[in-house]
This record gives sequence, structure tokens and C-alpha cells, in this order.
Amino acid sequence: MSGPLSGCRVLLTRRRAPDRLARALRQAGAQVETVALTRTVSLPGPVRERAQAHLAAGEAAWLLLTSARTVAHLDLGALHPRTRVGAVGEATSQAAQAALGRPVDLVAGGSASSLLAAAELAEPLAGGPGTSRQVLLPGSALSGPHLAQGLRERGWRVEVLPLYTTQTLPPTELPTGLARRYRAGGYDVVVVTAGSGAQALLALLGAPPAGTVLATLGEPSAQAARALGLPVPPTAVAQQPTPDSLVAAVAAVHQPGEQQ
Repeated sequence: MSGPLSGCRVLLTRRRAPDRLARALRQAGAQVETVALTRTVSLPGPVRERAQAHLAAGEAAWLLLTSARTVAHLDLGALHPRTRVGAVGEATSQAAQAALGRPVDLVAGGSASSLLAAAELAEPLAGGPGTSRQVLLPGSALSGPHLAQGLRERGWRVEVLPLYTTQTLPPTELPTGLARRYRAGGYDVVVVTAGSGAQALLALLGAPPAGTVLATLGEPSAQAARALGLPVPPTAVAQQPTPDSLVAAVAAVHQPGEQQ
């Protein structure tokens, strides 16, 4: 298939069906191999029960969802109608809308920290003693503290609810020949979509070989990769967590005609 990524060999380090990122890369002409390097593990039941109790109580002003994966760990049908819902990115918004049966109240682009720029969350609404200052923030146990800290600095009372974590797969669960292809320079671009993915890449396959560029879905993933010593060119960072943004980032570092 012709396109801006024609001939580009991409290793996308996640596996979903369907996968909007993989589809967009292929439509742009890339040869894409999708391989999961991590698995999601739910945390013990009491944590989820506490989260569900908060949803049903109606005491929170906002429920903030930073990933579609978080939506899958909640029963949003139990959410009290008084609590508004904010989501990061269209994929999370669509997942939440499907679970809620209605649109969310706020969609922020970019990373989770983009919620801090939303006018609706600039500060708790002024009002009487019944005005809620509580924000529910469910997600991964590996999520960074930046969003919660920023909300607290704005006057919100944040309830962090770790519902799941991410674990690196054992090497025995990788596809046969993956490590050999990777280390031999069989991919022009490797895409990681989360900090945990960067950790798994380094643990399972090592740093990208010469001639292979590491691209990330967003700046937080890039920062996590760089903290591990993995090089991520600024142009290889998708500025939004969307398929089009990832295609643009990969195209920015793809050099046609230099495949090995």
C-alpha cells in the first residue's frame, strides 16, 4: 500500500482487536507487527468495591478517566447523575460514552495533564457547604502523581483509586523470532504507548539497535522512555493520543529507501 509510511516496518508494542493505531499505520503504508509486551492485572476486589461505592454515592463533583482501559475496570452504569465525567482523548471518551449511555461532560486532548488546562477544573465551584470539592481519579497503580497533585493545588479533594497494574510478560510468551528480528534491525520504528511499555521493551528486547527509532504515543511515554535511557527524538512523539498524530510522528522520522 502506498502512502507516507510506504515500506516503513513498524513494531507496535500492544495487541488489540480492533486496533485503531495499527489500522491507521497500515492505511498510511506501513508494515505493522503488533506484539503485546505487557499484561493488565486487576488489583484486589476491595479497591474496586471502594471505587464503585464512590461512584454511586454522588458525593464527587467529577469522575476523571484518563484511559479506555480504566473504563473497562468500572461499572459506569452505577454512576450517580450528579457526578460529571471528564475524559482524556477521543478513545477514552467513546469508551465512557458507551458505558454511560450518554456523552461525557469534558473531553481533554493530549495527556492526562491536559485536564489541568480545562476551565471546568480550574478550581472548585464557589458555593455553600453542599458544594462538592471531590474528584474521583481511577486508573493504574503505575500512574504518575502529576495530575492528582495539580488538582489538589487547585483546591480539589482528590480520591486516587488504583484499579489495576501492568506487568511485563515473561520472555517465553513473546512470539518466536521477535527478539532476533528486533536486534537485527528488522524494524524501522518501534512504538510504545505507555511508560510501562517502555520498561517492558527495555527488559525484554533491550534498547533499539542502530537504525531503529523509538516513537511514543504522547509526551509522558517519551519522558518515561528517556528516564530509562531510551532515546526518543522530539519529532517521534505523537502530540495527541490519536491515530493521525501517531502516523504524523512516525512519518516525521521515517526515511524511505534506507530499510535494511
